[in-house]
Amino acid sequence: MSITTAKGSTARGTGQMTAKQFDKVKAKVGPQSEARLEAARLVLVEGVAGADAGKEAGIPRQRVNDVVNLFLRTRDGVPDDWEHVSVWLPPTEAAKMRADYDKAKAAIAA
Repeated sequence: MSITTAKGSTARGTGQMTAKQFDKVKAKVGPQSEARLEAARLVLVEGVAGADAGKEAGIPRQRVNDVVNLFLRTRDGVPDDWEHVSVWLPPTEAAKMRADYDKAKAAIAA
C-alpha cells in the first residue's frame, strides 16, 4: 500500500523504483511526452527532487507531480476512478480506513 503522509509528497525525490521497475510501469501508463518521462525517471529512479526534475526536463513542478503520481498509481494497481484522500485521524479510525482500503484493493484484484 502506498499512502502519502503529511511528512512528504510523492514527488520529493524518493527513488522508489529501480530502472527495470520503471520501464515495466512505463509500458502500462500509456503515451507520455519525453519530458514527462524524463522527469518521472529522475524522481522515481534517481531520487531527484520534483522541482529539480521539472527544471531539468523543462516542465512545471505540478506536471512532475502529476506524472509521478500516475506512475505510482499504475505501479500499485490503483483504479483511475479512485480518489486520493489525506486526512488526520485518530489511530483507531486510521486503522479502519486502512482495513477498508485493503478490502477494496482485494476486491479489484479478485
